[in-house]
Amino acid sequence: MLLSTAYNELMHHRPKNSYRLLDGKIFIDSGWIALAIFQSLNRQNFGVVRFYDGKYFVIEI
Repeated sequence: MLLSTAYNELMHHRPKNSYRLLDGKIFIDSGWIALAIFQSLNRQNFGVVRFYDGKYFVIEI
């Protein structure tokens, strides 16, 4: 999963907080499973994008 793809999925789900592409990092990427985390502009919340089984899942923490 590319970081830009994860960012687009995060923005597609209309997050409550604002995020920047440069504040993201991919932690796991094995081809069939991936995990990317973005820190919000207020530095208190995170957006997590998970790719598994051909689907994207977005969570805000």
